Amino acid sequence: MSWRERLARAWRRRVFTHELLCLARREVAMPVPPGDEKLEQRLVMRRATAADALLWQESWAAKVPWYLERLKSATEFCWLGIVDGRLAVHCWYNRGPYFDPMMKHTFDPGPSGAYFGEGWVHPDFRVGGLAIAFNRRIYGEVLPALGVQQVLCYYATDNVASVKLQARFGFVEVGWLHHWKILGRHGFARAAMPKGREQGAEAAAATTDRTRSPRT
Repeated sequence: MSWRERLARAWRRRVFTHELLCLARREVAMPVPPGDEKLEQRLVMRRATAADALLWQESWAAKVPWYLERLKSATEFCWLGIVDGRLAVHCWYNRGPYFDPMMKHTFDPGPSGAYFGEGWVHPDFRVGGLAIAFNRRIYGEVLPALGVQQVLCYYATDNVASVKLQARFGFVEVGWLHHWKILGRHGFARAAMPKGREQGAEAAAATTDRTRSPRT
């Protein structure tokens, strides 16, 4: 790597970074796509409590105090996925508007919606369809039982794994945000959907409609 490339990389990481984020929405009543039933049988899912601090300790030690504070919220909740006694996946949701203190932006999923603010899969479980199995039960069982009718989320447009997963579950693009960080400080600005993306979003939605199967 040349000194120019090193300088450019350091600039992007420490001085100025920018990414385009996609806001997407999913109606919970939509059918879930097919998945691996055997994997789903191994997956134990439940709502997180303060007693789960030890499970988080393995990979998220620095975040444990913050997670415990979030669990005290009347609107925020976390769902865990455990495989063979190990924490394999977790997802955080918030009922109603959520102001992200780091991003300084309010995400509003509507009065009957939930904002999906954080999702994580342990590196040891990132192959084999675990994320699909987890989301099948989240959208097919968990959120309907809680009365959630739609979910709002965002993801970086260059995060291929997130783009594919959200498309598989029928998320539809509803807006865009420019995210930049200057000298470690975060900021957000609303952005109109880039030219040509409307057609792409419609095509993705149509493809998803053709591949959906009835909820199981």
